[in-house]
Amino acid sequence: MDVEGIKKKPPPNSLSVWPFARRPMERVHVDFFEYKGKHVLLMVDAFSKKIWTQLMNTDTTTSKSLAILYGWFCTESGPPTTLVSDNGPQFTAHDFRDKMKLWNIKHV
Repeated sequence: MDVEGIKKKPPPNSLSVWPFARRPMERVHVDFFEYKGKHVLLMVDAFSKKIWTQLMNTDTTTSKSLAILYGWFCTESGPPTTLVSDNGPQFTAHDFRDKMKLWNIKHV
């Protein structure tokens, strides 16, 4: 008990911190955002902090995401060892998970 009979709140859970990347393309973080009504794919290399963006002409579908990821991003920079995303539908679809396994990319 604290002053005036009010319980102290327990300390908040500590935030999880990613380990430092040791080389380019070891870990890439990816997400979608909307800008002026358009969907944009954002990718950031954890080592170099290099940022890639790609305007998506249609809704962010799984097949479009895969085509962009492999056809444009991986051919330019090589496939990442680990790809980090949220649990958006583009990243949880079977097509996406299957391609990550095929391309030997660990998806977190």
